[in-house]
Amino acid sequence: MEHTGHGDEEEQIKGQRALGRSGHHRRLRRQWHPVVQRTTQSEDLQTYCDFGEVVDVSIRQGSKEGTNMNRIVSINRQDGKTQELVFSSSMEALSFTSLIDGYYRLTMDAHHYLCKDVVPPHMLEAIESYCHRPISMEFAISKLRKSGNQKGLFVLRCSPKDFNKYFLTLAIGAYEDVEYKHCLITRSENGDYNLSGTKRNFRSLKELLKCYQKETVKSDGVVFQFSRCCLPKAKQKSSLLVCRSHQGSEVSLSSSLQRHNISQMMFHKIKKDDLDLGESQGQGTFTKIFKGIRKEQGDYGETHKTEVIVKVLDKAHINYSESFFEAASMMSQLTHKHLVLTYGICVCGEENIMVQEYVKFGSLDTYLKKNKNSISVNILWKLEVAKQLAWAMLFLEEKNLAHGNVCAKNILLIREEDRTSGNPPFIKLSDPGISITVLPREILVEQIPWVTPECILDPKNLSLASDKWSFGTTLWEICSGGEKPLANMDSSKKHLFYENHHQLSAPKWTELANLINS
Repeated sequence: MEHTGHGDEEEQIKGQRALGRSGHHRRLRRQWHPVVQRTTQSEDLQTYCDFGEVVDVSIRQGSKEGTNMNRIVSINRQDGKTQELVFSSSMEALSFTSLIDGYYRLTMDAHHYLCKDVVPPHMLEAIESYCHRPISMEFAISKLRKSGNQKGLFVLRCSPKDFNKYFLTLAIGAYEDVEYKHCLITRSENGDYNLSGTKRNFRSLKELLKCYQKETVKSDGVVFQFSRCCLPKAKQKSSLLVCRSHQGSEVSLSSSLQRHNISQMMFHKIKKDDLDLGESQGQGTFTKIFKGIRKEQGDYGETHKTEVIVKVLDKAHINYSESFFEAASMMSQLTHKHLVLTYGICVCGEENIMVQEYVKFGSLDTYLKKNKNSISVNILWKLEVAKQLAWAMLFLEEKNLAHGNVCAKNILLIREEDRTSGNPPFIKLSDPGISITVLPREILVEQIPWVTPECILDPKNLSLASDKWSFGTTLWEICSGGEKPLANMDSSKKHLFYENHHQLSAPKWTELANLINS
């Protein structure tokens, strides 16, 4: 791929790509490689521009000499400068241009395309019919409210969940009695559009709207008419665009997550009105924990209720809010059967709330203590739990992510063992909470022997090896029926325990010894 730009030095672009975040946002970057030294020098990345600075992209045929079928892609910026790239085939040029065009719609403007040669057909139809790209029901209602809930005003939008479904959202009534209707439009396999509840089919969204803007529609005994479309606005920020932290992200990304290759802090934001807090489930070091109900409205207006666990960061520890958000962000970006599901974050005034899946049987340490003399919690039960924890930690290790707070208190029992059906116990590792990298030394010392000696000296030493140390301590807890190691020691004695290079005493677990010796 050659560089046909405007430099005096002969250079070659070895690759052009849209990379991940540099600092806190995505940018176009070019990878330069001098021709005379291409086999010896390392590749350097240089920023060309942000996606928001691109005006348009065009493709044209290169030199026609001989059999040369090169294609030149021109990226035009707002400041009038142009970057030209030469590709060896039309397919490569189209593929690269589609990548730039797609990233632009994903991060900047879902209703605009940069190059006519790669625009998807459904995008053209949406533009022609003034249809919003996928936006949520709440976002559509917000647009109508800002327009004064005018009679007959509607928002046409693609479904955020189903590719061939659309919704007409409009306000019914006035003032305090206003309600919102979400009329479903479906597209059949042969391409026909139908307004749900009617018999007529149309070849395009534009034809459907033209018809029903002249006629009245009746639904649930209410008669209404689609008279005027609420148009999509250029570069409007909806909840379905990828968040750009330099454009309003609430919390900056700390170096700890950058070190572990989490691309950016992100999580679903939940409204306080959508949460009902119930009975207290206890209190952590920095959080108060409640059982709660999360309410969600579907695209058809129905309300879904889900039992959740609500962790409220104590106002006395508001200075740890960034680390609190980072834990939620990490868990939100990970999916594994042995990791607790994090639904999102709710920020209301000084309240910082993490919303997670509800766990019926609570923390592992409490369960082990309650069932210490139970015959069901035997060697096989404990080994099964240890194995599941190992699977979760292996998953994190493969992602190069150090958890930093592996302990029995942070392991949740999702399901009890059911021997009649052959189902073993089922556990999940919860979020790490406030990272040890920001905690004061006195709190770290209290967490001996889960925190490693090197992390006591410097918390920035947190690593994958630290998690393996914590796993060993947690395994000791499981073997000992949930009892905490060094529970009778104060902070000074715990510190001496490490200084004198002591080790935890072997747990009195004869079954394990017999298993090893058998």
